[in-house]
Amino acid sequence: MRINFILCTLIISLFLLGSCKQPATSTKEPAAKSTPSGKKSSLKPPSLDFVKRLHEECDFIDYIFDDFSFSVSVKKRSSVQGNIGYLTIAQVEDINCARAIGSIYYQAKGDHIAEARVFFNPKTSCGYFVFLDKSNRPQYASNMSDSGKTFFAQVHKTSTTPAPGN
Repeated sequence: MRINFILCTLIISLFLLGSCKQPATSTKEPAAKSTPSGKKSSLKPPSLDFVKRLHEECDFIDYIFDDFSFSVSVKKRSSVQGNIGYLTIAQVEDINCARAIGSIYYQAKGDHIAEARVFFNPKTSCGYFVFLDKSNRPQYASNMSDSGKTFFAQVHKTSTTPAPGN
């Protein structure tokens, strides 16, 4: 019980921290290299209740990539929860910064509970998720956390690295 309380408190803290705007730093690329038509998403970010439900109920995540010859399935509970930490409750600042690279399917006890399109640009490290409703229409848009960007950068790197012996 105490571990659940600590875990819940930690997750809520991470989401709240992820939703805070970070001050600009000199390590970011110059604005001239960003997409000229930086457009803020009209979609609202997911609610804390939505993210909490995913964290508490989801026991399986499947990543299906549009252009890669592999997919990623996550079954271990702690890994599933870590992967849910890839999304934030922060609004997407620039919907033109990345293209869709695949979909994420969230399941609980074999039932489909959520679906999102993944948008990621490995060159600029811009990433976000667009969650779809049951009719496959965009419902929420969520900025990607730094750990999510690291994960998808590794996926991209893996997809562009030739297999040994090829």
